Amino acid sequence: MTKHGLVEAALDHAAENGAYDMAIELATQNMPKKLPEVYLKHALFLEDDERFGEDEVEFIKANKPKEAVEM
Repeated sequence: MTKHGLVEAALDHAAENGAYDMAIELATQNMPKKLPEVYLKHALFLEDDERFGEDEVEFIKANKPKEAVEM
């Protein structure tokens, strides 16, 4: 994927379709600056699913402590 410049597209696709583990792995290995964005998307998903506590952890990883406190 890297050779063909498809990492970002794959990462975005994974995050948008709920494959957060894959998105985090792709970001960690290839695009660390996108990690907070992936964590934020995961946190918002968890919040919508009313999985409070889990979402707070993801908000912290996304460098969004204000959102974690507001939970």
